[in-house]
Amino acid sequence: MNMQWIGRIACMVCVVGLAVETNAAIFTVGSASVPQGTGSVTIPISIRGGESITAASIAFGVGDGGPAFGETDIVPITAVVRPATSIFVDAGNPTLTANPELPSSSASIFNIGFTVQNFTTSAEGLIIDVTLNTAALLQGQSFVLQGNIGGVSTLNNGINAVAFSVEDGVLTILPVPEPASLGLLAGAAMFLIRRRRA
Repeated sequence: MNMQWIGRIACMVCVVGLAVETNAAIFTVGSASVPQGTGSVTIPISIRGGESITAASIAFGVGDGGPAFGETDIVPITAVVRPATSIFVDAGNPTLTANPELPSSSASIFNIGFTVQNFTTSAEGLIIDVTLNTAALLQGQSFVLQGNIGGVSTLNNGINAVAFSVEDGVLTILPVPEPASLGLLAGAAMFLIRRRRA
């Protein structure tokens, strides 16, 4: 009889453990591929799969983190915007903090913090848009867009920390199409249009 109860308790612990794992939130950092010479790109940072939260602090970094980490990647972060579709829009005017202040010509790490007093919001949807200056980047360059650089991102439900994982994005700089290639594409498009009309 005692062995049966021990087995049942062990089974309950397994089920609870699985529930905690599947309920962990996931930060998702968007990816982008842009041609060389593109002035800027906006990267969305979203969250899904977690419980309601009152605060989020996202340590966003590009590549190796740049000078803030004693490294070399410099992809300036020029703006952080809470879009109209952010999960924090209806959260009673949350406080947004930024470190370092923006725009910054050399910042490649950025801490985005939201705190909502006496209010929780669903951890399901877009949090923030981050704009990067890509004008000086060269074709073939690629950077990991990290949502937890340095391991200091946090989520909170007003009482406790909330478990989460991160899906990093990638920024890739593509070659600029050659004028001859563009001419061929335009010619092919015109041919197809004429053929359809005929």
